[in-house]
Amino acid sequence: MNLHRISKKVPHVDHRQTLPSLHKQKLNEFAKHRETLPDKEKLLGQLIVQYKSDDCSTDRYELYKKITSLQDEVRKLRDNFYEIEYLTHSASYLNAYYTETEKTKTRHEQANESETEDDTVYEEADTNDLSNFVKQEDGTIKGKIYKEYTEFCLSGNYTPSLPREEESEEYKLN
Repeated sequence: MNLHRISKKVPHVDHRQTLPSLHKQKLNEFAKHRETLPDKEKLLGQLIVQYKSDDCSTDRYELYKKITSLQDEVRKLRDNFYEIEYLTHSASYLNAYYTETEKTKTRHEQANESETEDDTVYEEADTNDLSNFVKQEDGTIKGKIYKEYTEFCLSGNYTPSLPREEESEEYKLN
């Protein structure tokens, strides 16, 4: 008799990523997609030869539709259309994210400078009151920027919601 238990625990896998890592991953996808250009050009040449031949076994209209769609795809790959479109729409989110990151860094640096003053306040505080030991900081909007970036830039739905006038001080996408 086997006395070992079979574990039913499912390991937790965390797929969270930062906005810069998602951006880098998207650029790598574009690079892999661009590598298919020679194969698509070769296929396009074969389809054009087949279309110009007098072979009646193929549906010429379907062949013509394939050729025009492949020509459009090749043109977009040569012109880096997909990358330019993505970068145009994601630039405002990346700018806002990096600006917010810099603000957070400066706040942390300022907090570290004043940390010695805060230590004396904590020592004098009442030990029964937990709220004296919790340090609250201003929140960041990096989560909101990340959410909008993933919704609008990674899904291919390039209609980013620009901030309303009342949000303009809090959240600016330049």
